[in-house]
Amino acid sequence: MKFILFLLFAALPQQKISDRIVVTASDVPETIESTPAAVTVVTRKDIDERAARDVADVLREVPGLAISRTGSAGKATSLFTRGAASTQTLVLWNGIEINNPYFSGYDWGRFSTAGVEQIEVVRGPFSALYGSDAVAGVVNVLTVPSTSGFRAEVQSGGHGLRNGMVDGSWLSGANQLSVALEHRTDDGFAPNDDFRQNSGNAVWRWSPSKTFSFGVAARATSYDLGIPFNLNTTASALVH
Repeated sequence: MKFILFLLFAALPQQKISDRIVVTASDVPETIESTPAAVTVVTRKDIDERAARDVADVLREVPGLAISRTGSAGKATSLFTRGAASTQTLVLWNGIEINNPYFSGYDWGRFSTAGVEQIEVVRGPFSALYGSDAVAGVVNVLTVPSTSGFRAEVQSGGHGLRNGMVDGSWLSGANQLSVALEHRTDDGFAPNDDFRQNSGNAVWRWSPSKTFSFGVAARATSYDLGIPFNLNTTASALVH
């Protein structure tokens, strides 16, 4: 009987253990399996498979998150984590807080996936680690590269959609460098519904040891957004 049980045990398929490393859940590198938090990791491969141009389109498929956009591309977009308010999710870019300082929320309408290598989503209260903005969760968008390479993309579609993007990364010893540039135009679906955007980001990091690193990160976005409604009012009076 023992011999038969041994054969059955040996025939069981070996479980594949993920080696994905996250830092958002505890502020130190750890595997997904070792963290007790509810964590979802979106990789560059996942973004490419979805052909997603915006980070909001990627987050739309993450369990526990809801995305609401007020119109066509570029319009105000809010994220809700586990039913909480849109102002209760902390948004990080390479660990740097980018929430609006005036109303605590973040507008995802113009956050491109250009240069994005990984997105870490942590659901649950993390105020003890990140402060009051992290009542519902944390979203950390990372552009630090893991491999060296260069890529260029050109896309075209209906309604005046044009999109061009180039990004490159370089790794050498303790140095990591990533640069991404994108230009997008979209005429929208109605008069004065156009959208023009130029975005770029660059990250350089020097990590001579596991306990010390030094770097510089920059991100810039400029856009021209059309509003397809006439918000002006006119009044006239007829005098006899």
